[in-house]
Amino acid sequence: MTSPAADSAAALREGELMAEGLLILGAHAGSGKTVAAAGLTAALYASGAQAMAFKPVMLAHTPGGGDSAMASVDVPHLTRARSSDASCASRSLTPSPLITSPWAASRAGDQAFLSRAIDPALAQALPEPMVADPANDISASDWEALLRRCRRLPAPCLFEAAGGVGAPWGWRREEASQALTLVDAMVFARALGLPLLLTVSKSAQMVARLRLAMAFLAAHPLSVVGWLAVETVSPAAVEPMAAGAWERDCQWVSQTLIGAPFLGVIPYSPAVSVRAASLGNLQRLTEDAIDLLPIRRILKATVT
Repeated sequence: MTSPAADSAAALREGELMAEGLLILGAHAGSGKTVAAAGLTAALYASGAQAMAFKPVMLAHTPGGGDSAMASVDVPHLTRARSSDASCASRSLTPSPLITSPWAASRAGDQAFLSRAIDPALAQALPEPMVADPANDISASDWEALLRRCRRLPAPCLFEAAGGVGAPWGWRREEASQALTLVDAMVFARALGLPLLLTVSKSAQMVARLRLAMAFLAAHPLSVVGWLAVETVSPAAVEPMAAGAWERDCQWVSQTLIGAPFLGVIPYSPAVSVRAASLGNLQRLTEDAIDLLPIRRILKATVT
């Protein structure tokens, strides 16, 4: 098995260690990663900054049916929303589940939604994401090809991680030695030198979910540059919190648990639909609610 240090050393020898951007990582399934990535990208683009949003890996199967109740899309809509470029399409060791697996189709729908937030010229430059099945192997050559494509994107990128913290993406198999290495969002972030932006759904369970996420991340030498919350469902459908509890929880999480700034809450809007690839009023909601300055600094996304 290879180590993260060996992976980084190999990338350094190739002169391709770092990618420009950050990785949006959910503290749990259904944390609003796709809405956050699209909203942030749309807000940056509207201000004149060049930025992209890309979900590099789609998981083929998962128990329970996906990250979010909002995240599903029909395959014909997906076909219309995404361009096809055989030169950048990734290969999979198993037949593509995009047509046969409704859950995988919903994951691809996430990228269709993200693409709506990007400058059309930049959206055309996006490669096809890799379809990975945690029950099957990923060839080392396919994994390295994915990393190369991510390093060569033409603008700073908000990468959206598949699954929540700790979700396995699969086993990378070396062709010569047949050695296996587990790959997940943390391996991806280390390989590209990406800092993390955590997302969590706004609910009474927020602190418990972030505790679990940070306990997992403690074993990984990665930088968390900030966190934000997303109202993934209507506030009317969520158990109300005691007066002042949300503000106290946010302060404690930022100062004690994560040690990184709280950037705000993206509020719920019925006009925002991942299923229909409709941004609705997401750009305005994000501009009004989220502190974009730390993200702009990380991306080095200056106004053009």
